[in-house]
Amino acid sequence: NLSVEKALKYWKALEAQGVHLCSPSTVHPDNEWMRALMKGVEKQGLRVDFIGVHDYGNGNVEAFKKKLRKIHAMYGKRPLLITEFAVADWYTPTIEKNRHSPEKVLKYMKEILPWMDQQDWIVGYAWFPFGITSKQGTSSALFDAKGELTKLGRFYSNYRSR
Repeated sequence: NLSVEKALKYWKALEAQGVHLCSPSTVHPDNEWMRALMKGVEKQGLRVDFIGVHDYGNGNVEAFKKKLRKIHAMYGKRPLLITEFAVADWYTPTIEKNRHSPEKVLKYMKEILPWMDQQDWIVGYAWFPFGITSKQGTSSALFDAKGELTKLGRFYSNYRSR
């Protein structure tokens, strides 16, 4: 909950640490706050090595690819770091009415992970493991109620990226 001005003020202290720096990770990295931050970064000559992205979409592979390409182009073709992503149904009233089946989410994961690995401008990603009791994200859960890996969890844990 920082203003753009405060974020820019503190950014130099982050740069002084001598490590790679990722922008704040947001679901909407094309929003007004982020655009203003990155404009200030450019104006002040600050360093942002990666653009952080969150995504909790509807499991549409092509829409996610389009979003990532747009964000990559928007900020000077800086590499992206997908710090959280998963499939969610934000409008479901209950777990049982979640419109995304575990099979749909597994299919999505099987398509999107290899694609992200093929993009040299995506430096990393991490699945967001909703809890099995989350009505919005139950089908994206990596663990069941007993703490055992779900089918999705088994795939993700065994997947080997580039």
